[in-house]
Amino acid sequence: AAVSYSQTCISDFETKRDNFEEANKRYAKVVIIQREAKLSGDTAMADAQNDDTGSLFSVASNYSNASIRSNMSAGSVGSVASVSSVISAGAVSTFSLINNEQSNRHKSKFNQIGRKKKKRKASRRERKGTKPGSEEELKTLVMTMKDNVIDAEYSSIIAETIKFLLQDDKSSAATELYDAYRSLKAFIEQSQADRIEEDNRTRAEEEQKVRKEGQFFERVVLDDEEEVNSTRCIELPQILHDLFAYGPFE
Repeated sequence: AAVSYSQTCISDFETKRDNFEEANKRYAKVVIIQREAKLSGDTAMADAQNDDTGSLFSVASNYSNASIRSNMSAGSVGSVASVSSVISAGAVSTFSLINNEQSNRHKSKFNQIGRKKKKRKASRRERKGTKPGSEEELKTLVMTMKDNVIDAEYSSIIAETIKFLLQDDKSSAATELYDAYRSLKAFIEQSQADRIEEDNRTRAEEEQKVRKEGQFFERVVLDDEEEVNSTRCIELPQILHDLFAYGPFE
């Protein structure tokens, strides 16, 4: 059972990795829009900077430098008690062909005659009813990022599972779970570092440009930016690192 559970955890780590990466990339774009909205005092401007597919138009050049302490509750993410079952939900789409022309009634649905124009597939944000670039989308992305890092409770469960596997002479399964955990943790940290580095570089270039033009540069910081930037997986207990450093296990 422990081996099976460890495989479920590893599968969950892969899902978390993909979800975090997608949310982090989108967050990098939406946060810029919301900074501009805050700077101008117009939160509605965020929607105007996106087309119906959510792609970004160029944003205005000035940012802000009012560093505001986050008032967002860090404990609102929820906890993971168990990942012993992984449920994947899929959407089933159906379509029908309607042909009012008698002569085309028996034609194949693949025939170009009488076919309906294929509708554009709605994006995930559109299906959820979230306006691209909006404050609502930003909050959703923040929650997604938090939900896909390993919190203290989940980390404790993983640590105990690894210990149990080692004690039960399942060193191969224990090592695989340990390595998968460390891989997810390292990936998220690198993803965060890359986004922050690119954001800092862009802002520095923008500040230099604005100051050269003799304008005042104001650097905006959103309420939850500091908390988002520090979002990481919890570190495993040091005793596990010591054990695996001493390995390999027989």
